[in-house]
Amino acid sequence: MEQKLKNKILEALQTDRVISVINSQKFYFQKAKDVLSEFLQIAISDETKTFLIANKKEYNELKNLFETTEELSEFGRLIFSLIAYCDSNAYRKIDLNDYSDKRVLALAFVRMNNWVEQLILYKFENQLTDGSIKNAIQYLLNPDDNFTMLSENHRSQISENLFKKPYNKETFKDSFLNFFSEFSINITNNENYTYALSCIAYYVSSEWKESIIGLVSPDGTGWQDEAVEESKNGKYVALWNHRKPNGTTKTLKLLRQCIEENDFFKIFYTSNHNALYVAEIVDFVTNQNELNKAQWDKNYNGFAWDGKTFAGYKNKNDEKSARWVYMARKIYKIEPIHASNFVYYNNYGYPSVGCQAPIVSILSNSEIKNQRQMNTNLNVLNYKKQIILQGPPGTGKTREAKLIATEMLGISSVEELNNNIQFKLIQFHPSYTYEDFVRGIVAQSKGDQIEYKNVDKTLGLFAKEALKNLRNSKKVPELISKENWVEENYLKFKEDLEQQLQEGGEIIIKDKTKPKITAIEEDALRVNRYSNEKDSILVKDTDVIEGYIGLNLTNPSIKVKENGLLSKSARSGMYYLYQNLIEKFSQFLKSKNKEFKLTEDLKPEALKKFILVIDEINRANLSSVLGELIYALEYRGEAVESMYAVDDETKLILPPNLFIIGTMNTADRSVGHIDYAIRRRFAFINVLPNDSVIENTAAKVLFEEISNLFESKDTLASDFKKEHVQLGHSYFIVKDNEELNMRAKYEIVPILEEYLKDGILLEKAEKTILELKERFGD
Repeated sequence: MEQKLKNKILEALQTDRVISVINSQKFYFQKAKDVLSEFLQIAISDETKTFLIANKKEYNELKNLFETTEELSEFGRLIFSLIAYCDSNAYRKIDLNDYSDKRVLALAFVRMNNWVEQLILYKFENQLTDGSIKNAIQYLLNPDDNFTMLSENHRSQISENLFKKPYNKETFKDSFLNFFSEFSINITNNENYTYALSCIAYYVSSEWKESIIGLVSPDGTGWQDEAVEESKNGKYVALWNHRKPNGTTKTLKLLRQCIEENDFFKIFYTSNHNALYVAEIVDFVTNQNELNKAQWDKNYNGFAWDGKTFAGYKNKNDEKSARWVYMARKIYKIEPIHASNFVYYNNYGYPSVGCQAPIVSILSNSEIKNQRQMNTNLNVLNYKKQIILQGPPGTGKTREAKLIATEMLGISSVEELNNNIQFKLIQFHPSYTYEDFVRGIVAQSKGDQIEYKNVDKTLGLFAKEALKNLRNSKKVPELISKENWVEENYLKFKEDLEQQLQEGGEIIIKDKTKPKITAIEEDALRVNRYSNEKDSILVKDTDVIEGYIGLNLTNPSIKVKENGLLSKSARSGMYYLYQNLIEKFSQFLKSKNKEFKLTEDLKPEALKKFILVIDEINRANLSSVLGELIYALEYRGEAVESMYAVDDETKLILPPNLFIIGTMNTADRSVGHIDYAIRRRFAFINVLPNDSVIENTAAKVLFEEISNLFESKDTLASDFKKEHVQLGHSYFIVKDNEELNMRAKYEIVPILEEYLKDGILLEKAEKTILELKERFGD
């Protein structure tokens, strides 16, 4: 096993999830196991049993019956609960999965209709077809001998790319156990061993997992507009190509995996290197036998362009016939996306006309725009150290702040910010004070007395953590600098050096010549050439090492600042001698085929960035809350005297590796004024409504309708600007029309009514608001 992979596995063993699995005394999915047992034991009448088996494929009908009929409600609860413990994309997972962390067996993403059909067959006929669902049930019944990689494709990829051998279902378990055996993982409950290994395998998935999201297909023949109309009428559309995609067998396998995990893959149809149409493919076949098994005429009611037989898919001149056929659930036109936005699998590149190339990712125009904006935000934050994201309600300012933090910290998702020691989020409010912000004192009753405790999410403690990391990252020798030399590091280095010299020969004094150093250095340092030999370094039979250890800590001319740093003159002189010494000593060790190694406490930490997000920053009286920190914001690294002590220290330093992101609602008239002194210390970035991220058609129409209220001087008060008060896009990002109706009734209309009361919207806007209120229900 390569060292890089070993290190990654060792890293996985230190993650919270793996540690919790290893230390768990109970079976990690005991609740799922209990629900499976209940599901298998629940009594069902023969009549109901017959009905369920006959209608096992009718998911929507069964779902409705499970939730509306008393007879099937318990059966439905159990079947949906079981799925909620097995599949990340399960229906009602939030309320049916009883684990606080909503843990599931794996990131399966199997379609709900497949789950329901398979579980009904398993309960009543003890049948399970090979695949993800069978793997899940077998694991719950016998976790010692099974793995939770639910996808057979994943098992195959693990074998081929991690074990470097062909996939064999019979020997997979032994291969898996053998692969991880060298790490000697001590598990508290043996039933959790296979799951712990599965978690590790997914942690290193970049070493084995292959996936694609769809295909690029150059085709400007013009048939797509007709297909779009068929799709608008609710029909599935059968499509075909006279060539199989580049990569053939491997590509088809990955496309099947994409359908299993996401319900569909996409084909981007291009003309002149610009993608203009997208088809969402839910199934495909490559021959008549597969077409017979697919039963599209039964499974997809009302689909267009049915060739009846596989051979029937061909063009009018019979010069081209299908090599594979695929079923599209939806076809639609898009804003042009250039071919350069696609990342191609296996470096296939943009395909020629008639061919189709697999892609692993795509950047839409809106994503490219967002990435450019993100780069701008990061550049401004790195330069200024503190920014404020300002905009009207619903533009996602807090989420944008978290996304910036995610980028700054180099983590993969916003969820990873939870419990991250480098990230803090606090919210200002009108009664927020300087003491709350810096000291974070909360009062707690304890008998007849009131006890005051520090809150760990305050600026004072957070800044101290950032400063501590900054100093530790400057340890010798890699990142040492004159500005950050600390006595403690110097003394530890001296001990380190003396210990290693014991193996290199005697330490003797050979040259009594005092080196020429400046008056400042002489004042800062005492060079012990004539006193204790151990304080001077010379290795027998070598030239004089012109660098000396010996810091006169009793010399009153050396002033140590309260923040732990030497005076500027002391740091300058110490740094000069240190650089000379380490260079000569390293050369000596190399001549002896040795190397200089630092003890653990001298090795520098990686320099980390610390991100503080202040939500609703303008709701507090900033001049009062910030106080003398207004100075510290501009002069990073300099200590300011605080009115309150944090860990018994009254001096507060905002180090340069601490970044502050504020969010500000520009429509809120009740907030405190931000004066020029504060504005000068922050960079302000607009976060405005963006309709390109709204996917639901009805929601997009509603967004445009409401946006019109903020564009006319007849409906928007003259002392307000559209970009300060217009409702943002997050109100309109919904899964379906049902959710849109709820949003409109309980969020959108109420805020428009408030705007009307506050004089932001004028009287002429009332008619539109009343129409919306009536449309979405009073």
